Amino acid sequence: MKKVLCLLIVISITAFTACLPFGPGLADYSYNVADGYMVFRSSVHMIQVVPKSGWHSDGDIIPEKVVEIAWNDRYVIAKQVGLKEAYPNDPNNSYMIPNESEMYFWILDASERTRYGPYSEDEFEEKLIEFNLADLVLRDVDAEAY
Repeated sequence: MKKVLCLLIVISITAFTACLPFGPGLADYSYNVADGYMVFRSSVHMIQVVPKSGWHSDGDIIPEKVVEIAWNDRYVIAKQVGLKEAYPNDPNNSYMIPNESEMYFWILDASERTRYGPYSEDEFEEKLIEFNLADLVLRDVDAEAY
């Protein structure tokens, strides 16, 4: 009986504390990519590529929501889904959700801190050849984190 009671207490405490907001979420992460850049996830939809040393303009980053990524020593390529307001009629709620009708592709020269794009998928394929990056294959951004 004591074992069952102890087990119920442990399960209850675990369930209760899992709902409390202690610091960053368990699913938040960052990892290094090309030459001084990292992927930074601060929430489920806020995933972007940023310089590790900080940035001064949007031209230094690949904006959220990055869903696929690949890189080499110098370049980062990414697929991004646009975001839209989840509750456009509520000015007090700024929660954003993916807008699947907005799909963009980016090339970031990390050495020069220069971003190219947004491109359509066809334009992106042409630019990959132009930049000699056709060997890079986009992969799920979350798969790289673990």
